[in-house]
Formats: sequence, C-alpha cells, structure tokens
Amino acid sequence: MKCCCVECGKEYSVKGIHTHYERSHGTPDQRAKYSCGFNGKYDNANYKQKLKEQIGNHLNATLGEVKRFHVRCYHCDNDMYVDERESKFPSKDKYFCSRSCANARTISDSHKLKTKVTMLRKQRDSAKYVVGDKEYTPINPRNKKFCTDRCKTEHRKNYKKSITDMSLKDYRRACQFKFKLSDYPTEFNFELITEHGWYSPTNKKNNIHGVSRDHIISVRYGYDNKIDPKIISHPANCQLLLHSDNVSKYTKNGLTLMELEDKINKWNSKYGI
Repeated sequence: MKCCCVECGKEYSVKGIHTHYERSHGTPDQRAKYSCGFNGKYDNANYKQKLKEQIGNHLNATLGEVKRFHVRCYHCDNDMYVDERESKFPSKDKYFCSRSCANARTISDSHKLKTKVTMLRKQRDSAKYVVGDKEYTPINPRNKKFCTDRCKTEHRKNYKKSITDMSLKDYRRACQFKFKLSDYPTEFNFELITEHGWYSPTNKKNNIHGVSRDHIISVRYGYDNKIDPKIISHPANCQLLLHSDNVSKYTKNGLTLMELEDKINKWNSKYGI
C-alpha cells in the first residue's frame, strides 16, 4: 500500500512516508536524526576527521601500522629510510634512493641479450650510401635511404634508369616540363593565362577553371611506347590549355611522333638548343 506526501505529492510506502516527511520537510531537529539527506553532516569538519581516523584504524588493523624501516639503496648501497606498512615490508620491489639509481637498475640477462641482438641488427643494416662524392649512413636505414631531401633530389637527378625498367611514376617524373615559359614568349598563348589564371586545386587557391601545361603527346602514350622522356618533356611538346580541356583530352595526342620529332628539330635550330 502506498501513500502520497501532502507536501510534495510523491508516492511512498506506508513504512517510508513518515521517514520521507521528517527528512525532507521536517524541522532541523527532525532532519538531524538521519545520517544522510540534506542535514549538512558530510560538510562538518569534525565528521571528516572522524571518518579519516576510522579508515586509518581499519587499514592499520588489516595491513599493519606504518613504520619507518632502515634499508639500503639497491643500486648504490646508500643508507635510507622508508615508511611502509608491516605487511608490505620487506617489499618485493627494490628500494632506490633517487631516480637516477632507479633508472640504472640491473637489466636481466634476457633483456641484455635482446638489446645486443638489436644493436647487431642495426650495425648490419647501417650500410653506407654514396651519392655523388658523398658517403653517409642513413638515420633510419630500414625506412629511409637518404639523410636529407636535398640528397634525395640530387640522387634522382643523377640516377639514370632504362625506360624498360621505369615505373609509370618514375616516367611521369622524368617527363615533367623543366623549362620557363618566359624563355619562349612567342610560342605560347599567354592571353589565356591573363584571362583565366593558372589552375589551382580547391585546397590551395581554388581556381579549378585555370590554365595548365599539357603534353601534346601524352605521358601515358610515351610510357606505353617506350619513348625517350626527353622528347615528351621537350618545350615543343607543350601547350597551354584550360584544365577542364586538359582533363577531357586524357591520353589523346595532338601530333604524331614523327610530327613531334620534326617540330623538335625546328625548335632546336631556332633557339640553338
């Protein structure tokens, strides 16, 4: 059977309605009878101190009292004192007088062997690499073959690989245009750049309708037919196109290989290349 509180309207059992009324709506003397509720008992400093003493007495009874013991540092053998409970002393953990002594603790034989094997493996893998006239040991021989990006770039410039051994990624890198458009002011339509600007992706300057350099004979065609990258990267094989037209062109060629070779010969004789 349940009853309803006349003050707040909450439902309680017959046995609990009287306690609820005194604890929540009763006089201060009535609320003080209960060990919980809004009577401010836990905010009392004396109660906190008493509770702390009760917990301490319980720990002393079960684990033993805290006493000061004379010990020696496990590493340097210096005298020292530690405060420990009787049940935990002597502890399985070794005692150290300082952080440096703790860090210098004896390593197990298995750990020593593992460390030695690791060092031998590093010495074995630390082969020296030669780039040009420079000889160096890489910082991370397993994942890094060059000490700096500059050495990596120099190595790529000096490294010659046959076309048959090249991957498409290496071939694309070798076919990049390396000349300046300003060196050939009469060969390209610069008005297109003035009108639309250079192409830039959305995560940079966001000009996706701009102009980009295009290979008249595509890089993919050159890779499939094993054409020398010097021919594909020649200024005579370059044209300026809107990036959208460049994408739609894909691998289509604007010239045949014979026409491009004839154009390159005329270009070289004109500019003395």
